Amino acid sequence: ASELRKVSRWEYLGKRRAEKVVELRDDLADEEFLFSDSKLTRVEKERYEHKTKLLALTEEHKKAAELERVQRYYMPEDDVKPQIYIEPLEESEAGPNVDLKKWQDEQIDKATVRFSAKDAKERNKQKDYDLVMDEEIQFVLIDSVAGNREDKDAEVMSAEERKKMDIAQVEPISKAAVTGRTQRDNTAV
Repeated sequence: ASELRKVSRWEYLGKRRAEKVVELRDDLADEEFLFSDSKLTRVEKERYEHKTKLLALTEEHKKAAELERVQRYYMPEDDVKPQIYIEPLEESEAGPNVDLKKWQDEQIDKATVRFSAKDAKERNKQKDYDLVMDEEIQFVLIDSVAGNREDKDAEVMSAEERKKMDIAQVEPISKAAVTGRTQRDNTAV
């Protein structure tokens, strides 16, 4: 209730000030119009000068208030909701000097040199390749050769004929594998 009284009082004073300034201007205009030809007494002259000085001061005050309002910095109010959504801070982030701590942590991470084995795996992510032996190549080759026949007569052949044909195709490859194995066994490592 007291807050409403203050607000109401400020509004009333603003309106009253404007009314009094208009009233003062009208009084000065009337006195100039009515008493411009006649001779005034010392008291009347002082009252007239006082009113003109008062009007000049109120106009200067109004100009100064407008200038101050333009050049004044207003503190943003905490009650006003922001125009954009701001992610609320987590409990770990809340506290004094959070930005400073984040910046310091980033700078420390940049400046730290790492020589540990834990980092080596992450830094040197290379694929591990297994050693491929000739026998494995021959095995894959046998499977691919046997499966790539495009004979039209293949559908008509019996199972025995297919076995004979597969053996005939595999024999030269297996002979080469055996000779390669013997050569490898004979060479010194």
